[in-house]
Amino acid sequence: METQYKLYPLLLSRIFLMKVWGSNSIRWAMKREIDDLPRIGELWETYDGDNGSVITNGKYRLRSLSEMVQEFQQALLGDRLKEYVNRPFPLLIKYLFPSQALSVQVHPDDEYAMKHENSNGKEEMWVVLEAKPESFIIVGWKEGLTKQDITASIADRKFNDIMNVVHPEPGQVFYIPPGSIHALGPGLTILEIQQNSDITYRIYDWDRPDESGKFRDLHIEKALQVLDFTHTPQYHISPLVVNHGGGDCRFLCACSHFAACMWDIRAKIEMESDRGAFWIFNVISGSGKIVRGDSWDDQPLEQGDTVVIPAHMGPFTVEPSDFSMRIVKSWVPDLFNDIISPLRKAGFCDSDIIGLGGYKIKNDIKSAL
Repeated sequence: METQYKLYPLLLSRIFLMKVWGSNSIRWAMKREIDDLPRIGELWETYDGDNGSVITNGKYRLRSLSEMVQEFQQALLGDRLKEYVNRPFPLLIKYLFPSQALSVQVHPDDEYAMKHENSNGKEEMWVVLEAKPESFIIVGWKEGLTKQDITASIADRKFNDIMNVVHPEPGQVFYIPPGSIHALGPGLTILEIQQNSDITYRIYDWDRPDESGKFRDLHIEKALQVLDFTHTPQYHISPLVVNHGGGDCRFLCACSHFAACMWDIRAKIEMESDRGAFWIFNVISGSGKIVRGDSWDDQPLEQGDTVVIPAHMGPFTVEPSDFSMRIVKSWVPDLFNDIISPLRKAGFCDSDIIGLGGYKIKNDIKSAL
């Protein structure tokens, strides 16, 4: 639906979540150190629940994201996403700052989650923003294990025998489909793009009590029902780079629930919103602005900002103020028109494009070809 007011780039507030594994220093997001900071594990950037994200700029300042969706509906969400008007916002964007390892865990798919949790499932991807030499992630199983090997080791709590450990580097991208065993280790800064769900089945929590001295619940029975026991050679995805004059666009990952690309913007780039679906911009480094023209105020951008680009917003330009500004754009894609077709035109073969959808048997891009 259209309204009498034109939409503009919506700058969002964030939700701070304390975690037993969190960090007392999240300078990357805050641009400065804050004394006596509690253990912040996650920043939720697009949360539309109670006490969720609110607009912090322009005419709709202090309106909640959920209120904006209800008022503007597909003008904000997009013509392809109008069914989300009365559902949770399609994407939940997070930053994570572990100083200890997260629990070893798994997420269910949509079918299982709807049946057992009355919720959609959780498919996600990680962009590694910072990593120390000793940082690690756990993703998938060691090679050569059978289902019986894995279930026996879980029962005997011999997790080191089965977990695949990877030492990530800044800039790497990991795709975590439902059913994948995974965990983040300490010393990382991660941008996580996921379905809007917080359903997590913990398998192992490092025998670690929380700040009250209690141990967090485990969910072994449900985890065993949703775990994918097949071996995957790698979860790391190789981005595909396309030059757009004002900067390079790296296609990072794509599935039916989300897609993401990283823009390294070195000069002004003209864009136009997609009437099919909203975009989310996360400013990873540098600074700049979004320019609308006419009587609209420019929207400044700096590291850590999260901005929703409404579907029916229209044309705009993105201009860096430093030598370069890096933005991760995420959205709910039309896989053929948004991913396959432009990458084919850029000269990439189908096998490279399919790689953006991960290495599991189920690959949404392959299904869309």
